[in-house]
Amino acid sequence: MRLGRHGVVRLEAPEVALRFPAYRLVATHLAVTRLLFTRHGQTGHNVLGQICTHTDGVVLSELGVRQAQDLAARLSEVSLAAIYSSPMVRAMQTASPIAQTRGLEVQPSDELRELSAGELDGRDDEEAFAILNTALDAWCAGDDTARIGARGDVGVDVIRRLAGVVADVTSRHQDGIVLLVSHGGLLQMGIPWLCANLTPSYGQGRHIDNSSVIEIDVTSSDPVHATCIRWGEDVLDPTTASVLRG
Repeated sequence: MRLGRHGVVRLEAPEVALRFPAYRLVATHLAVTRLLFTRHGQTGHNVLGQICTHTDGVVLSELGVRQAQDLAARLSEVSLAAIYSSPMVRAMQTASPIAQTRGLEVQPSDELRELSAGELDGRDDEEAFAILNTALDAWCAGDDTARIGARGDVGVDVIRRLAGVVADVTSRHQDGIVLLVSHGGLLQMGIPWLCANLTPSYGQGRHIDNSSVIEIDVTSSDPVHATCIRWGEDVLDPTTASVLRG
């Protein structure tokens, strides 16, 4: 493929890219977009150890509010091109102080919503977590056809949703730095499927702390090449500098 000076990344299916067979991302201009994925701040459900996926209206705890403020300070020297967030209250509350300090508008994206645990939502018993973890372990083992419980998400749909938002944001903000506020389950399970330097099993047991950040570089090659630079405190590509303080 010939590369022009200016180009647009467009999405086609059902070819292959971003390590996921439902997508092919074709680029006509090489550009690198740094995506900063973060999990929302702590909520009361997190403290109680309850499964909380698609339950909306859940707000940040006092600690969660402080975590959002600390994240805003940590990102204070990062020139963000845009801020996207899950429309769920806890995510928007996390994104808000970061946007306010730089005059940006938080752009809600349904694709950044948490994965759905279906009928398991709100439970905190061992049986519920066993059902949830059976599906998540299957996704980590490469089986994206597994469903969470009887009415929860299927892996392939979760991965497709996250791949879609990566494609869209990358096409809109080539060569920029973008913050995406989302949820632990979606990020922990989905990101390893999309990055060339990870495997689906990478997410297994790698809990994402509230307000921690995962850095990804997405290069508009053919197909698009995604590399995980940093997963929380773990540096995965020491040859590429992090944009974060600390």
